[in-house]
Amino acid sequence: MNGTVPRSKVFPFADILTSEPETSPSFLSSSSTIHRTNHSKSNMIAIGCQEARYTRAFKSWLDECLKLYESEGYALVHVVHMGSLTMVLLASWWMIPDISLQSGFATKNIFNRVFGNKGAVYASVRYKHLSILFVNCHFSAHQERVAERRNDYKKLSTKINMRFPLNDTTKQRCLRDGEDDLKQKFDHIFWFGDLNYRINGTRSMVDLLLKRNDQEVMLSNDQLIAEMKREHVLSGFQESEILFPPSYKFDTYKQKQASSSSRWSCRRVAPCPTDFQFGCGANVYDTSNKCRIPSWTDRILYCTRGLSEDDSQTGGGIECESYLCALDVMDSDHKPVFGQYIVPLKTEGRK
Repeated sequence: MNGTVPRSKVFPFADILTSEPETSPSFLSSSSTIHRTNHSKSNMIAIGCQEARYTRAFKSWLDECLKLYESEGYALVHVVHMGSLTMVLLASWWMIPDISLQSGFATKNIFNRVFGNKGAVYASVRYKHLSILFVNCHFSAHQERVAERRNDYKKLSTKINMRFPLNDTTKQRCLRDGEDDLKQKFDHIFWFGDLNYRINGTRSMVDLLLKRNDQEVMLSNDQLIAEMKREHVLSGFQESEILFPPSYKFDTYKQKQASSSSRWSCRRVAPCPTDFQFGCGANVYDTSNKCRIPSWTDRILYCTRGLSEDDSQTGGGIECESYLCALDVMDSDHKPVFGQYIVPLKTEGRK
């Protein structure tokens, strides 16, 4: 959120998650109310914010957003906050009596008893016999710090794992499988946030690929995809197909006028590839002196326990309805990324 409070009094994807879906194009602005499938609105919503200063203005904005969800039949389950990380959980009002919750936070470093802006907030939600863990994280920044992001994941996942002790059932399962990790303790896990992984290459190279709309080459150079293939981070997790342009780093609304004159400069600063298709003329990637490489820093990963190898490769029984970004949000240098998923209430042999 770039330390700012949005001008809009609604979450950028609120109308998408609470509306009746239709059919979606590859790139979608948040003002649309369209989907890829014909399922009804979401029953549970998890919202993660990074670089969100928990000020009076932010809390006022959050209250206004929650009023919208209440009018749509949702109830607040929980808000968990640490430093500049916030996660909000909501559910349809009729689910509330059957929901129990356990939440917390994990941080990389604490300076003089003050939390830094890197770490994770999380919440374990149990609905009847189903357990889901939601993790909202913020990893180390900068193009070259892949190893540091790897350590962030290992440190944070270990701290979160220690927060949930093994019961008799999970002890038996972990002994059988020879491991003790989060994937053995929950039916489903959603791990999302600003993971800060970048596209390997140069700015001029990525700008050219953006102009050509060459998604395949950019994804083949994505650091997170490479790290997951080597099982360095998020082993066993899945990500839906990325059909949206890199969600970072954009000029913010305040920079719009200053950057418009330099968008065709000798540095070949690239506009968003959907500028002229969807009317996002202000969407210009970083025109500052740092000229950061456009990247998919904001991601949503998920996994399900107790799967065969074939099942895990197909998403683990979780069906993705949409995985997109809100291109018309101008308040931050990141575009909000959102996904909608169908999560089975039971897996084979277990409710």
